[in-house]
Amino acid sequence: MDSEGTSRRLNERLNSVDHVFDEVKKQASTMCHQETQAERDREKLVEELKKGLDVKLPFPGCLITIHHLTRRPKDIINDLLAGITVTALLIPQSMAYAILSHVPLQYGLYSGMFSLLVYPILGTSRHAGFGPTSPCSIMMGNIVDKYATTDEEKAEVAICITLIVGVVSVLLGLFQMGFLENLLSKSLIGGFLSAVALQVIVDQLLKCVQVPGSGSFLEKLHALLGSIGDYNGMAIGLSALALAMLMIMTWAKERFFPKSLLLQCATLWVTITGIILVMLFDLNETYHVKILGSIPEGIPMPAFPPLTMTRLTHILPSALTVYLMGYVEQTSITKIIANKEKYTMNFSTELLATGLANIAGAFTHGLPAFGSMVRSPIYHVAGARTSFSVFSTGLFIIGSVFLIPKLLQQIPLCMICLLYTSDAADDLLCVDLGGRRIIKKK
Repeated sequence: MDSEGTSRRLNERLNSVDHVFDEVKKQASTMCHQETQAERDREKLVEELKKGLDVKLPFPGCLITIHHLTRRPKDIINDLLAGITVTALLIPQSMAYAILSHVPLQYGLYSGMFSLLVYPILGTSRHAGFGPTSPCSIMMGNIVDKYATTDEEKAEVAICITLIVGVVSVLLGLFQMGFLENLLSKSLIGGFLSAVALQVIVDQLLKCVQVPGSGSFLEKLHALLGSIGDYNGMAIGLSALALAMLMIMTWAKERFFPKSLLLQCATLWVTITGIILVMLFDLNETYHVKILGSIPEGIPMPAFPPLTMTRLTHILPSALTVYLMGYVEQTSITKIIANKEKYTMNFSTELLATGLANIAGAFTHGLPAFGSMVRSPIYHVAGARTSFSVFSTGLFIIGSVFLIPKLLQQIPLCMICLLYTSDAADDLLCVDLGGRRIIKKK
């Protein structure tokens, strides 16, 4: 009897243990299933963020960046270094774009501020060198000259074009028109950019030698070749020095230091050299070398663009052309870099991001901004991992107008124009003069 009772009690305990074990297995299985489902949901969301396929996500660019940097926080250093590198290029370059657009210099700087803060929040490209671009600047110069006479009126026309560009891009994005990028002809793009480059070279060479010239391309070329005796010798010397520095640093970077960020900032060292020479030898007063001159300190106060119905009817066709060229340039270069880095872009989302960035730029007195063929590859070469690099560039530009406006005023105009001429020669002749190759060579 005692052995039977002991055996029964033992069996009961074993059954109780089995029951507990079964409950534990059931709960573990349920938890495992829940974790697996949560992991699948997470992977699906991450995949959508990476590909930028869901245009309904509130801030795709921002979410992609946050996800990446939380997993790899050290990459923020790469983004900051890339942002500093592009800032060193964009500060002098944006002022050169303002000259091309025939508006006061500060409007070029304003273009590199708030539009660069808005685009990365929405945009799905991680390397879009957002800001003013050369084809758009050339076209802007022709448009503002046609519809305005004073500097203030020219600035107003330019700001209105920025607003129109932004609104058009937002509308195209809302109607999911991202497929339009597949309809653009590469031969058409290359031909237009070559024509623009020719006009830029002649226009900027006039400023390098400090002789007046206006009108058509042939009239400017005639002014350049027919006024040799009026050239400013010191301005020519500074331009030659800038060209030599660009060529030497480019050669050194390609031959010996291909990953050097210091040599990648060749335009920065040219600009600093020009500032030092002007201040040291008083070149402005002694040799009549033109400098950039007064630049307003601080950031602009937001204001509604002065767009009237009359002005809208006049400039709308031209603004659409500016938008088309900027969109072509941005789409071409960002698509190539995205393919290299193996991530997918949503071009409808890109339209929205570009549009809202330009609307923000219009309310803060900026010029039309797009992804640049010159700056976008520099983000890539400098090691940018996310669009935070573009955001940081905007912050650095804002900081520069507070910290160094007096120094910016001393930059020789001829050296700035030479920098821009070298970019145009890159585009036209396929010469890698600044470590940058244009899209049609890839």
